[in-house]
Amino acid sequence: MKIIFSRHAESQANLLRQVSNHGLKHPLTFGGRVQAVELARKLQPHAITHIYSSPILRAIETCILVANQLGIPYEVDPALREFDVGILEGRSDPEVWQIWQDLYDSWTLHQRWEEKIEGGAP
Repeated sequence: MKIIFSRHAESQANLLRQVSNHGLKHPLTFGGRVQAVELARKLQPHAITHIYSSPILRAIETCILVANQLGIPYEVDPALREFDVGILEGRSDPEVWQIWQDLYDSWTLHQRWEEKIEGGAP
């Protein structure tokens, strides 16, 4: 069995540079819909049999577009949800991105897996 991972296509949150890891807000942009169709085209030769998505709108929309293009089933699975960013949710200011970078560095450079964002999950 071969597993292929893909990130969702461009969403409104990407354009707004807004942290958005929960809920059904920030749909795909027009460009994001084009990206999803292009992803389906690139996946065509791989004989994909099923697609799984996180329960966030931009991922669901990407999943549906790809699944429809490939003519295969998809499933939204809460186990694939994004991590809880606590007090950063919905923010787009420069401080939020510095906090995010610091956390990312703690995890990836220093293996401090227990660190989390205030109000978020580890």
